[in-house]
Amino acid sequence: MRSDLLSHCPVVATREGQTIDVPPETSLLVVASGLVLSTLVLPHRRFVAFFVGDGDLLPPPVDGNALEALRPARVIVVDEETRRTLLADPDAADEVVNGLAAGLREREESLSHLAELVHRDRVLAKLVQLARKFGRVTPDGIRLDMPLTPAVADAPLVASRHVGKRISLSAIRLANRQMRRAPP
Repeated sequence: MRSDLLSHCPVVATREGQTIDVPPETSLLVVASGLVLSTLVLPHRRFVAFFVGDGDLLPPPVDGNALEALRPARVIVVDEETRRTLLADPDAADEVVNGLAAGLREREESLSHLAELVHRDRVLAKLVQLARKFGRVTPDGIRLDMPLTPAVADAPLVASRHVGKRISLSAIRLANRQMRRAPP
């Protein structure tokens, strides 16, 4: 977001791997820099709900959810008063609505991956989504500069406990081929 109002908002800076401490009076968050994931901790596993990066807007996490930095991150904390002021400015309001709508579309796409019956297809769909959003083209394919450990890569995709490196690696190769063929 480009609004000058954000320059007066507090910023939470975190190192890679840290949970982002969101103040209780938060009304909106803007990722100024870095890569953040939203997680839901269940009794027997952690579920990654979605990934956000530079410029993305998101509501504060609800009970049971947490935001974690996959890379060092700076998150702008917008309180209710500032949010109302933003929404009173037509240009800023347009940015807020468009940013939240883009986030909603991303999350709907992430949820649709869970409908895939074959684990390999879920991994491929998620990798293509991440490559579109966070990847950059290199001579060797699409590069994702994020620590995709099996726990992070498979957490938003797993409907069963079967997770194998070969499946994930072949899905990465497939995703790379698919992204190279995709129109710009």
